[in-house]
Amino acid sequence: MLVCMCMYVGVQAQTDGEYSDLQKALKEPLKVKKLNISRQEITSLPKEINKMKNLQELNVTMNKLTKLPKELAECTKLSMLFCGFNQITEIPKELATLKLKWFSCEKNQITVLPKELSAWTELTNFECSYNKITVLPKEYKSWKAMNSFQSQGNAISIIPIEYAVWTKLQSFRVTHSIKNPSFMINWDSYKAFEKKVSDNAENQYARPVVQGDNL
Repeated sequence: MLVCMCMYVGVQAQTDGEYSDLQKALKEPLKVKKLNISRQEITSLPKEINKMKNLQELNVTMNKLTKLPKELAECTKLSMLFCGFNQITEIPKELATLKLKWFSCEKNQITVLPKELSAWTELTNFECSYNKITVLPKEYKSWKAMNSFQSQGNAISIIPIEYAVWTKLQSFRVTHSIKNPSFMINWDSYKAFEKKVSDNAENQYARPVVQGDNL
C-alpha cells in the first residue's frame, strides 16, 4: 500500500500545473504552468489568459488562430511559446517585454518581424519558417544566446551581417532556390555571413546552413 501511495504522489507531482483544457485553465489561472491546447480548432485566445501569472509554456499549434492577444505580455513567466500552423498575420510588439527562450511561429501568414522583439535577449530558438517574411531585422543582433534560427520558406534575400555576433549559433536555415527568383539569397550576403559567423563561433564546427528547397 505504501509503495502504491508513493507512486500516486509522484504522478500527481509530475502533472501539477499542466493543462490541456482551456476552459479549465481559465478557471484555475494561477495553477497553470504549462498549457498545451494544440489541435483543438481554437479560433481565438481570450484576453483573460493574462491571469495565468505562472504560465511558463504555451502551445497553441495547429489551430485556427488569426492573432495572438497582446495580453500575453502580462504572463511574465512565459519562456516558451509555440503558435505554428495557424493563420496568424502578425506578432504583437507588446510581447517584446517577455523573457522568451523559445518562439515558434512557422506556417502562418506573418509578413513582418517586429524590431521590438530584439528585446528577447535570452532567446535560443527561433522558428519562423514558411510565412511571408521578406526582411530579417538587423536589430536581432541582440539575440546573442541564439542557437537555432529557422527561416526557410520565406522570400528573404539578405542575411544581416550583424547576426554574426551570435557566437552560440549551431543552425541557421534560409531558403535558396534557383528555380524561383522570389527565393534566391544574395550569395555575397550569405558567404560574408557564413565566414564571419564561423570565425566568431565558440564552437569551431558551427556552420550556418542554407536549405535549398525545390520551390
